[in-house]
Amino acid sequence: MSNFEKKLKRRQARFKPKSTKESTFEKRYDTSIQISKKKRAQNLRKRRNISSALKNKTNSLFTDEEINKKLKNLPFYTKSLQSNDRSVYFPALREIRILLSLEKNPPLDKVIELGATPYLVEFLRCDNDKSLQYEAVWCLTNIASGTPEQTKLIVDLETIPIFVKLLDSENEAIQEQSVWALGNIAGDCIEYRDLVLSYNVIEFFLKIFKTKKRVAIIKTTTWSLYNLCSGKPRPKFELIKPAISILAKLVKVNHRSIVVDACWAISCISEGSDKYIQAILDTEICPTIVELLKMKSLQIRAPALRCIGNFVTGNDKQTDIVLECDVLPTLKDMILTGSSITRKEACWAISNICAGVTSQIHSVIIAGFVPILLKILKQDIYPVQKEAAWGISNMIYGGLPTHVRFLVKYGVIARLCDLLTIKDQRILKATLESIEKILRLGKQDAEAKKSRINASGIEFEAAGGYEKIQKLLQHQSPDVYRRASFILLHYSQNNSDSSSLSDDDDDDYDEDEDEVSEEDNSRYETNFQEIKSFSTQNQNSFFDRSDQEDEFSEEDDYEDEDNSNYDDDDTDEENNGQCIKKLEEEEF
Repeated sequence: MSNFEKKLKRRQARFKPKSTKESTFEKRYDTSIQISKKKRAQNLRKRRNISSALKNKTNSLFTDEEINKKLKNLPFYTKSLQSNDRSVYFPALREIRILLSLEKNPPLDKVIELGATPYLVEFLRCDNDKSLQYEAVWCLTNIASGTPEQTKLIVDLETIPIFVKLLDSENEAIQEQSVWALGNIAGDCIEYRDLVLSYNVIEFFLKIFKTKKRVAIIKTTTWSLYNLCSGKPRPKFELIKPAISILAKLVKVNHRSIVVDACWAISCISEGSDKYIQAILDTEICPTIVELLKMKSLQIRAPALRCIGNFVTGNDKQTDIVLECDVLPTLKDMILTGSSITRKEACWAISNICAGVTSQIHSVIIAGFVPILLKILKQDIYPVQKEAAWGISNMIYGGLPTHVRFLVKYGVIARLCDLLTIKDQRILKATLESIEKILRLGKQDAEAKKSRINASGIEFEAAGGYEKIQKLLQHQSPDVYRRASFILLHYSQNNSDSSSLSDDDDDDYDEDEDEVSEEDNSRYETNFQEIKSFSTQNQNSFFDRSDQEDEFSEEDDYEDEDNSNYDDDDTDEENNGQCIKKLEEEEF
């Protein structure tokens, strides 16, 4: 055995057994999109009920000195809860509620350490004293908004069934506060979320939506419903399915907070399987979500964009439903004018559309996305480039020869060469697969013309492609090595590294090219002049925005450009009346 054969055998022995080839255009659910998870989980999945008077220092009912005095008296208040005299324990309970509603540093731990919580739970059972009951549920709601340990204490006191019972209270304020408490518990962890769901709370929530008209309780219930729909793994489908039809109506009301939370809830549900997505699309919500993408409110556009991105991870029919809502022009505008996170999220949606059937790829190309994505690959930041790379790779992998030739004419080869130096192995393998298909088509075109010149191969070599491929022969990934060696063996015009390659590597590469009929190909042999015209017209629409701050993120509070379309002030009687009117128009 020669030294070369020994070297090759040692290298191949390090490879893992060959597995079924993963499709490059496999739909990706986990994209590490930066919209979410951290501060939203803390600030929105748990909320404390803070008195409006305590929020505003200038109108505060109490001075700092009075608050400090109340804090010093906390042990006395707690001891007073043990009294049998209502005139003693009720004022003490109210003082504790005031302290737990402080905007900064509420004494949650101190109240727990002093042993107040069992008495608060007992007060929950006082059905004949609504004022006492209300103060108690308010206190427990705020404790449940604290740390996981504090929430666990509330759950361990078996408060969930009591809160669920209070959802049927005749007192609307107690109802709302109980919804709030359950929302805080559900927002703590998926175990508590599922525990709350097991009490059939969504049915109680639906009853509230159907019978209550006050904006505050609708707003709180929508937020709690969002908490019940969020978290991974997803809730059982049968538990949250009744909420879908209500959420589809809530996104149509003219109250920003309600629309935002309803939209995020829909985005959470749509991260599930095709069954979850289909249940949402059956409500005919898609046109509404597409319209929300056009809103100036960044609060609303963020979850709407996530919804669209999730919808197109579904099957081909589900993706067609989204495309029929004319979403592509809006996505194009968001990529051209949005921040880095907006562009990344929109490119992710486009990449998943391109992971579909040929007609869907064709729609994306005709809509003018090729020059946009190629421009991103040239000068955008890496997180956005990554999603654009998936979109281009999916176009090449699933597209017809006509589509691939069009991409080549637009300079895709140079952009793919740029991707050969990245560390992400999935993107790297998809890029190599795309390059191989382009070179194979170039070879076929040359043979059809009875020529030995592969124009794509020459362009690839001029872009430094073969040089970069040579370096990938030392890559630690067997898949990357196989793909790189296959390209050099079959398409390199001047293979100088024969000591590293062997024809045996051909057997390790699974060339799986779908047969395309001339009829299918000619069907998409269309006039691309409108796309070329688009590229020329929008040459100046791109600019380097790598240093631009992200436009929207669940990690920050949204500052909207325009607040005229949505009401968000629960104290405004006129605005509440308009919201009520819209709610009444929707038959829950």
